Amino acid sequence: THAWALLILIEFVAVLLHLPALRQPHYEGDEVIFTFMAERVRQHPLRYTLQGPLTGAAAKRFIEDTWMAAALTGARPANHAQIRAEFEALDEAQVLYRPFEAARKQYAYDPHVYDRRFFFHPPLYVCSLALMRCLFGTVGGPLLSTLAHAATVALLFLLGRALADIRIGLLAAALVALEPISFLCGHRAWIDALLEMWIVAAFVAAVGALRTGRATHAALAGLVLGLAGLTKLPAALVMPGLVAAALVAPRRPGWQQALAFIAGVAVLMVPWLGITKWRYGAFLPDAYPTQWLMEHYPFVRMVVGRPWHFYLTGLLLVAPVFVYCIPALVKLRNWTWLWIPTVWAAGVMAVLTVMGVSGQGLQLRYLAPAMPALCLLAAAGVLYVRWWWSMPAIALGAVTCVSLAAAGMPGNAEPAPLFLMWYLQQVGVEVLKALADLWIPSG
Repeated sequence: THAWALLILIEFVAVLLHLPALRQPHYEGDEVIFTFMAERVRQHPLRYTLQGPLTGAAAKRFIEDTWMAAALTGARPANHAQIRAEFEALDEAQVLYRPFEAARKQYAYDPHVYDRRFFFHPPLYVCSLALMRCLFGTVGGPLLSTLAHAATVALLFLLGRALADIRIGLLAAALVALEPISFLCGHRAWIDALLEMWIVAAFVAAVGALRTGRATHAALAGLVLGLAGLTKLPAALVMPGLVAAALVAPRRPGWQQALAFIAGVAVLMVPWLGITKWRYGAFLPDAYPTQWLMEHYPFVRMVVGRPWHFYLTGLLLVAPVFVYCIPALVKLRNWTWLWIPTVWAAGVMAVLTVMGVSGQGLQLRYLAPAMPALCLLAAAGVLYVRWWWSMPAIALGAVTCVSLAAAGMPGNAEPAPLFLMWYLQQVGVEVLKALADLWIPSG
């Protein structure tokens, strides 16, 4: 009873902190893209592309929630009436081009990636966003992410309790509720919060299937992972963690279970990959930053130039509480369940690092699929060390929560070590300022 009361309190705090997002404008680049696609699906359900204009009421909704919101943010109040009049005069919207620049073909997004006859992301988030905007209007976009984040908190509690005990479940739930990467994803009209939710749900379903030994339960777990894949393709990166779960389970799955799980994934993903190959021209999108992006966006140049170790050092600078993952790794020999989040997180981080240094760039929000695993490891690290070693977790957790302030800034695309950046500015340590520069684009 006390555990459920604490979980409700954690959920309440997380949702309370997200409430400003329901009133804020959402005009970051990906938010604009997904809002356009949601309105496109509402207007033409089978026209899954960014090409061509939105018209009528769909265009008006898109313009008001993105372009107009961006223009009004920071503008002088005396100019608001003129700005509104200019945007309200538009009767169509083409997201690929800058507002009022469609005739001149002034691209707002990389044409190599976006100006295609088929949108490369799977449809589950777009369709979910379209439904939420249909039901709740403008607030539906951020509300979807908020609800997905809240569901992730509850699911991670269930997973931690199933793998270890209630203490691990509660602490992991609190960490995923308040660590800045998952929180930021839940604060934006982005795809990542829903992806994170479905991934944790897949692990909960897989652990349950391993305990029952039923092929039907394994097929259900495969379907849930397939839903994660239909949200965003990096869901495939958690497969090593699921394999680890099978290997450390008290009862290894038989071939019937394995085939049922694979079939559950395939029944959803194979048709989608076939459609993508047919319409987009490739099974996987070529989403590496092009020269066009490098020239037009200083932020892209910055993330492409980050060092290979950024996912480790950047994460610890933004959320130093994750240093407690280290003592958890020391306990691998004693607690076999720790192999599941270890392989889960390591697999995601390793692949993302290789892709990042190969030219895609390194952004902390890409770590969303790994964050629940890291929260489980950090929770174990805090609880499995002696009490005097766990006491600093309070201070490190407080510093981690300071990074949540970045999530409250409309248009911000990444959490930053605000406490570190403020401190270095005060003390003026030139050598250490290079660390903060990893979050400050030039040009």
